[in-house]
Amino acid sequence: MKLQDFKSKFLQSWVQFVLMDEKGNLMETCNTLFSFPENYGNLFDEIPFLDSISQTLADLKLGAEVAYPCINVELLDFKGFCDYVFYKIDYNNQHRILWILMNFSDHYTHLIDLQQQRNESVIQKELLEIEKKNAILAGELLKYKNEELKRIQKLKTAFFSKVSHEIRTPINGILGIAQLLRENKDPETVEEYAGIIFETSKHLSTIVNDVLDLSKIESDKISFEKISFDIRSVVSAVTAAFVYLGKEKGIQVISNVWDNVPKLIVGDQVRISQILYNLLSNSLKFTKEGKISLDVQVHSIQGDQIEIRFEIKDTGIGISAENLARIFEPYEQATADTTRNYGGTGLGLHIVQQLIKRQNGSIDVASEPDKGTTFTFVIPFEISAAEPSKVTDDTSINRNLKILVGEDNPLNQKILTEFIKKWGFRHETVDNGHGVITKLGQSAFDLIILDYKMPEMDGLETLQFMRANFGEEINAIPVILFTGELDQAILDKFNKLNVRSVLNKPIEPKLLLDTIAKIFYNEPRVSHFDLHYAIEMTDGNKMLIHDMIDIFITTMPEEFQKMKELLAHGDLAALRKAVHKVKPNFHYMGIRKARKILDLLEKDLDSGKHKAQLPTKINSLQQITEAAIERLKVEKLNWVN
Repeated sequence: MKLQDFKSKFLQSWVQFVLMDEKGNLMETCNTLFSFPENYGNLFDEIPFLDSISQTLADLKLGAEVAYPCINVELLDFKGFCDYVFYKIDYNNQHRILWILMNFSDHYTHLIDLQQQRNESVIQKELLEIEKKNAILAGELLKYKNEELKRIQKLKTAFFSKVSHEIRTPINGILGIAQLLRENKDPETVEEYAGIIFETSKHLSTIVNDVLDLSKIESDKISFEKISFDIRSVVSAVTAAFVYLGKEKGIQVISNVWDNVPKLIVGDQVRISQILYNLLSNSLKFTKEGKISLDVQVHSIQGDQIEIRFEIKDTGIGISAENLARIFEPYEQATADTTRNYGGTGLGLHIVQQLIKRQNGSIDVASEPDKGTTFTFVIPFEISAAEPSKVTDDTSINRNLKILVGEDNPLNQKILTEFIKKWGFRHETVDNGHGVITKLGQSAFDLIILDYKMPEMDGLETLQFMRANFGEEINAIPVILFTGELDQAILDKFNKLNVRSVLNKPIEPKLLLDTIAKIFYNEPRVSHFDLHYAIEMTDGNKMLIHDMIDIFITTMPEEFQKMKELLAHGDLAALRKAVHKVKPNFHYMGIRKARKILDLLEKDLDSGKHKAQLPTKINSLQQITEAAIERLKVEKLNWVN
């Protein structure tokens, strides 16, 4: 066999020639790689790649060529990688396209495998490099964490040392003065000693509250109310306390609320008071002469959303730029001798910052040594159209109330019962939930005050037993609950059990009296509504209950207007439908008196009897509804997330 024969045989095994006209019609092929079936059709129509280069092939000059290497071919029964070469030739005096397919599948597959191995090698190398860098970063992070933990532990150790000193000092003072009280009967001296005990106890309470607030903040258990309140009253009340304290040091304390600040806003009145009290207290502590001012103005307003800016400015000792950067850190004070010279735990400003942040606000501080400090914070609120919750003095509440107190701590029992007697209420006291259950079965009460943590049967278990075993009359008695662990989870538990108010310990007599006044609206208890069914139906969903109350308040006046118009036109059939339509609303709100009148109205309209009494019954129904709405407007504020 000659060399030419070997060449021919080799080419026949891996090269296919295809002849077609310029329009893509197949003319001839050698079928080396695959065979075209008869009547295959136009190559441009059948093979997308050829269709995509059809114009290029048409533009080729005679004798010219175009090549496309490494084409992934899946054509008929052939799969592989080919190089394509196209020639424009003269074939029997006609321009034709010669398509040459060269099968380099093994070659390209090998190259692809090599490239893949190379890529995998590069990737593996890069992965090893990344792992190495990660290991270095992990080591640095661990080192940083260890250093940070050591720093925090050091701060906590110093903090607990401060706190233990701050707590022991007033406790020792209280014990000493108490001992002197037992030995001294002189009225003036007794009054002086009692005053010292009271002031020292307030200082001790502040320290304990700071520690408790920090614990709640760090465990993310702090909660915020949304109630309508008068911001001017809050500013006035907080400032008033410091005006007196400032006079004793010769310092002027003033406040100003700009006229464009709305009278009523919706937010957490207690937390705003706490923030202002802490910042004013801080200013007073570090100011020896001059004045302290509190300025309140609108920062921005859009619709019913408002941001209010509070500025507390003093002429105190000031803070250096170096120390200014860390005054909001927990357990920190501006300088090492701050505690020795001024007292305190170093928690106040951190707590203030966290309380503001958790209300979607911000706080800034500017200061210059020996010239003073300015704290500025901004908090968003809603503008309220509702009347503020009424608070009252000792003489404005109905004195016929009988209160059942469930409290196991003898000291708390004593404080509660003494103030209850001072306010003129009747009361009975028990020390656990079993006693509460027994008393409820023996006597009638207008109000129940429960401690959350009691032995044998605590406040939660007591309420669960009441709701499951007592009837509507006892379960309609309002309940005020005291707890030392006030957080959202506890509030949710007791909201489901229809507790009227949950108050934090230690007991604040004025807050308790204000809460009682709010419940009874300065008049004998009347059950205008009962949300027990709504709470059960919604599984205590606060927002849903809030919306149900809001819909009732909004729609009922319109419904009564419609009823009166139908009655005036004598359309009793439509009036019957209107009465039936609103019945579920009264059921959800638990307005029993209204439901009875609705039943009578339906009967009268069905029978056609007592037509003359229809206006009277509708008016009575409207009066009951309006009274309930007034109370629901206040109740709605308790059901905001």
